[in-house]
Amino acid sequence: MYVMKENNKNNQLIYLLLLMIMIGCNSKEERIDSNDEQISNTLTSKFDFPNEVYTNRKYKGRVTFYNPTFDTIVEPRIDTVKFRYIIYKPFETVESDEFFLPVFKDSVLLENNTIDIELEFNKPGVYNIGGAARDVLMIGYYSGNIRDSVRLRENTVLMIKKVIVKDSI
Repeated sequence: MYVMKENNKNNQLIYLLLLMIMIGCNSKEERIDSNDEQISNTLTSKFDFPNEVYTNRKYKGRVTFYNPTFDTIVEPRIDTVKFRYIIYKPFETVESDEFFLPVFKDSVLLENNTIDIELEFNKPGVYNIGGAARDVLMIGYYSGNIRDSVRLRENTVLMIKKVIVKDSI
């Protein structure tokens, strides 16, 4: 009787482990460990920011988003029939470590596919900069002159760039 209970526990553990592996393998979001480019679905981002900076100086940069599928349909916030918008949510700039948990700031609705950033660092170290972006395409369907339905297509990307901060000379 004791042996059967232990076998059931082992079987349950195996089933639980297999279920966790299957869920982990079905994740749709992809992430590339490149410092400058992050890719997920069809939305990509490119950081234009220095890899090495000095303390107590302001640095300007730019993040540009590309979506080969949506870019061929409409530019962000131009058309009202095929309306598209990109929302960027930066996270707090923090020193890099193994257990990085981003704390996000307020979202920004972009006027086009780029956003300018300006950062200043107070002490030397390795920092994570970046954020999350969501690119949404809304396509309206019409019966005559009346919109009868809307379809939303969405892509997201999480961007992380490591920046080395050195003491000012």
